[in-house]
Amino acid sequence: MDKSPWRKNFIPRVMSDIGAVVFLFAMIPAVYIFEIGVVFPIFFKDSPSWLLYFHNVLGTFALINVLGNYIGCVMVETSIRNVMMPAQIPENNAGWFVCASCESIVPPRSRHCYICRTCILKKEHHCVFTGYCVGHKNHRYFILFLTYMWISTLYASYLNHHFVWSLIGEVTWKHLIRIIMPAAVIVLGFDASLTQVYIFFYSVTIVGLMFVSVLLYQQIQLVITGVTTREKSMKVQIYSRNKMENIKEVLGEKWYLAMFIPFIESKLPRDGVFWDRWIISDKALDDNKSF
Repeated sequence: MDKSPWRKNFIPRVMSDIGAVVFLFAMIPAVYIFEIGVVFPIFFKDSPSWLLYFHNVLGTFALINVLGNYIGCVMVETSIRNVMMPAQIPENNAGWFVCASCESIVPPRSRHCYICRTCILKKEHHCVFTGYCVGHKNHRYFILFLTYMWISTLYASYLNHHFVWSLIGEVTWKHLIRIIMPAAVIVLGFDASLTQVYIFFYSVTIVGLMFVSVLLYQQIQLVITGVTTREKSMKVQIYSRNKMENIKEVLGEKWYLAMFIPFIESKLPRDGVFWDRWIISDKALDDNKSF
């Protein structure tokens, strides 16, 4: 059995995933180049030169973490494919079940994904922007990707706001339409100027900030409470410990390094197969037997 931590086929299986992944892969470096090459030099033109270099370094650091964690989320195998499962359901291990699609015994907290065509260890959700599921082994990369995306879009939105409005001047309905529908304005030929291209990047960072803010807030709540989206919706919290242990469950033992270095090894406390339950009453086990 191949023990490689990497997926063999990372190409998305459905067109919606392909479109989202291509868009993200194109926009992340494009926005970085726009900020570094266009916005920073103008925004910091009256500042000491070291300040411009400092922000260039910060922007590059953010890009490395955004792309590094995104690649980790896409490439790290978190399914049951490379996991040796027991021949029969272990005794006194409630939550195990047989997946008819995978024709395999599957551990607690795992669920089948019909897009990825496999069961995912501690499945969180299928992410259209990675074309793959977020689960036990790549959850770390997903939440840190969101964290650095939030920081980056927040900062970029602030700089772009001042930069763009310094170009277009007063608030008018025409300018608002250019901001709300920037791509349509360019594609339909109403305004294909360089300023409109700048407005497009401004709008992208604003929308990205709003979208990522919601996702990041939801994911932080899940991580600190030690549950998945499905478990939260069913009010199941039988695997949660204290907040610090729940954070380590996602970021690993070296969480303090993983937060800043995308591909540093940070061993997870559990293997995603065997889980300790912290609610052990008969009623709790009966109510949550599917977990």
